Amino acid sequence: MDSMDSFNESILSDAVAFCERYGLSDSKFGKLSPVNDAHIMERLQAGTCRRDTVLRLRRFMARYRLDQESA
Repeated sequence: MDSMDSFNESILSDAVAFCERYGLSDSKFGKLSPVNDAHIMERLQAGTCRRDTVLRLRRFMARYRLDQESA
């Protein structure tokens, strides 16, 4: 497994856990995220997301967590 595969696997597992924690469907996660893509989870599973997209998703999840914890 090369580093990009592990990078994609890591974001996928983090995104799945994030959706479970906050009760979000895959499509809701994609629509709320800055990429505004209801099919983003499918793209993550396929490993077709670019590194900058993955980084945007990570920032979104971090901000969302902070917002939920401070609410």
